[in-house]
Amino acid sequence: MNRPAIVTFGEIMLRLSPQNFTKILQSDTFKISCAGSEANVAVSLSLLNENVQYVTALSNNDLGLRIRHDLQKYNLGIHHIIYNNNRQGLIFIEKGAIHRPSKVIYDREDSAFSKIQPGLIDWQTIFAEARWFHWSGISPALSENLYQVTKEAIHYAKKAGVPISVDLNYRGNLWKYNKSSAEVMTDLTQYCDVIIGNEEDAIKCLGIQTDNSENSEEYQIISKSHYERICSDVCKKFPRAQTVCFTLRESVSASHNTWSAILYNAGRIYHSNKYNLTHIVDRVGAGDSFSAGIIYGINNFGTDFQHILDFATASSALKHSIEGDFNLSLIEDIEKLLQGHTSGRITR
Repeated sequence: MNRPAIVTFGEIMLRLSPQNFTKILQSDTFKISCAGSEANVAVSLSLLNENVQYVTALSNNDLGLRIRHDLQKYNLGIHHIIYNNNRQGLIFIEKGAIHRPSKVIYDREDSAFSKIQPGLIDWQTIFAEARWFHWSGISPALSENLYQVTKEAIHYAKKAGVPISVDLNYRGNLWKYNKSSAEVMTDLTQYCDVIIGNEEDAIKCLGIQTDNSENSEEYQIISKSHYERICSDVCKKFPRAQTVCFTLRESVSASHNTWSAILYNAGRIYHSNKYNLTHIVDRVGAGDSFSAGIIYGINNFGTDFQHILDFATASSALKHSIEGDFNLSLIEDIEKLLQGHTSGRITR
């Protein structure tokens, strides 16, 4: 029998992507797949053999059915998905190459998910059978009603004694109603046990002040001591949070990044290896696979925080080699990378 479920909540969209690094302007065909931060986390966890319930809303038409079939393919629990007659959200992703950055165009206004109102989801039943709840800052950014729905979910999770994690996931283009990201996210994050993000998230979502003069738009030089200070400040502002995790990306070009992470727990800092990613296939979803790795690690590795961090970082490094939003890495894939198998030789 499966353990109680890990629950994630958020919007899933149809992803339309030009192929072979072509631009939207020159593309006559698009590959269709699924995309969405919390769905990405759910799929990663399911492939790591976890019991996962994914909560969202889908259009009551063939587009919603297409997504439902994908979720079933990855063995996600979909019993609590609701359906309505609003449109299915879309996302267009143009992958960058060399010095041309990637481009994302959202087409999700008035989507099925955006119309969820408080009281429509039976959170009490959901969390009666749950052991973890994960959400991200994307959901409350979409509308004020989704801010209230997210708050409602957090309330029931907290009432049931379920640990809560958040990926801050700041998306500046989404915050369009009469509340700021810092106001909303500070209100919601105060109830979370694990906080995941990066420097921009901490500044824009949590109002953490930073003076990292080493960062520029062209090339980010990661100062570990700087990130340690940010983690400490986050824990002081949100004392419920036992663990704070930040991903650290240095972008040489769209095709060449370095990737590492830090974890802060009870005043102690842990550092991961730095991965040199020289031929990126698709970086979208890397942060979500990191979140999934952290959640998996906390639920399976006890208090071995170095191993938790190393596992999550390796998993998300592998995501850069996989087309689409979903990280299809299995436990054995991640463990091989942790053991130093980096040559890419064929496994026979």
